[in-house]
Amino acid sequence: MRVEKNSVRNGSVITKEKETQRPSSSYGYYDDTPGNAEAQRLFVKLETIRNGSEKHCLLVTSAMLGEGKSTISSHIALASSRNRRSPTLYVDFDLRRPKGHKLFNLEKECGVAEVLAGQKSFGECVKDSFVDNLKIMTAGELNFSPLEVFNSETARRFMETARSHFNYIIVDSPPVIPVSDPLTLSRLVDNVVFVVKAGATQRKIVKRALDVMAGSKIAVSGIIVNNMDNVLPCYFDPKYYGYQYYSY
Repeated sequence: MRVEKNSVRNGSVITKEKETQRPSSSYGYYDDTPGNAEAQRLFVKLETIRNGSEKHCLLVTSAMLGEGKSTISSHIALASSRNRRSPTLYVDFDLRRPKGHKLFNLEKECGVAEVLAGQKSFGECVKDSFVDNLKIMTAGELNFSPLEVFNSETARRFMETARSHFNYIIVDSPPVIPVSDPLTLSRLVDNVVFVVKAGATQRKIVKRALDVMAGSKIAVSGIIVNNMDNVLPCYFDPKYYGYQYYSY
């Protein structure tokens, strides 16, 4: 909302507000929806694993492609921006199949890949979003193999720089089974959460991915069940409770 004019009535200041057009890429940020309610609930749960630390870096991954990790990590970042005073940084570290730039309607170029390659500085590649309190680092334009720029040392330097600029960081990681990048990144963050698409991902694939992480001494702090196809019982669906709650 934008304050259009102030007036005085009975000694009190009354603000007259005029609704302005929402950004085209607002991603439902301003809407009171079941999705935002779930994101807020998830954010509150994730706060319990932060243990009061002033800084926190969270990595979101999955076993395979198409489980919704990018959507969920972006919603966590949005919820973080709603609940914190200092900016949150969303980093799309999925260099092979990036999605963050599409979710936030930004150019993919000038991002993680360019920083890792030393072509751009970290600060040059931090992008504004439609939310003042949320900054975005897209995956960048990769014209070569990720193996040429991504390794333990370049990832460590990147994350150290990110932590020096931001207190709260959400890392959208590649999936575990196809590539080894999440194993490297997981050692550089505070917590790891794992996304599973209910009714789609086979149990043995999920177990295999979790075993891979456990074998690398990486602890998974929690599993997020992404019910995209409504395969869970009806009481997991917000419609069961008659959402929307408000009547406008």
